[in-house]
Amino acid sequence: AHPPSTKYPDDLEVPFTDFGDLVGRMPIVARVWVASASLRMLIRETSSIFSFRQSVSAVCCQLIEEVESGRSIIALNSQGVVVRVVSVTVLDLRDQFDRVLVQLGKLQSGVAKEDCQLPAEKQVDGEAHMQALQRMLSTKFGLSPDAVQVQQTTQQVTIKA
Repeated sequence: AHPPSTKYPDDLEVPFTDFGDLVGRMPIVARVWVASASLRMLIRETSSIFSFRQSVSAVCCQLIEEVESGRSIIALNSQGVVVRVVSVTVLDLRDQFDRVLVQLGKLQSGVAKEDCQLPAEKQVDGEAHMQALQRMLSTKFGLSPDAVQVQQTTQQVTIKA
């Protein structure tokens, strides 16, 4: 046996861990505080760009509501940039002929709008991806979780600008 090839975690650094990773494990009250502080910093840095201060406030209020409900995390990344993190479970369901189930659209205010993509569901606070998958099968498809056999799960991180 020998020591690991990386540094041990200490009070100042946890190797391979971003501040946003730690924020996601905090209680909601702490996440709201981090989000508020991050958004205040963003507003200070961009106040000269935005001419409509009220619309910026409205967006910030919506983002704080997302954090309070556990639907997203807002924090600074390792470069000091404010980021919004949303955990999404995507269903890639295939039959024995490798045909893929896709969602062709959504109903918005009673009107069908095309939106071809794999079915997906935002995870809520404390929900594991398998729990979100079971919720999606039940609410979107009316299926019992026992009706689908999960053969593989993968985790993918996508960063959108």
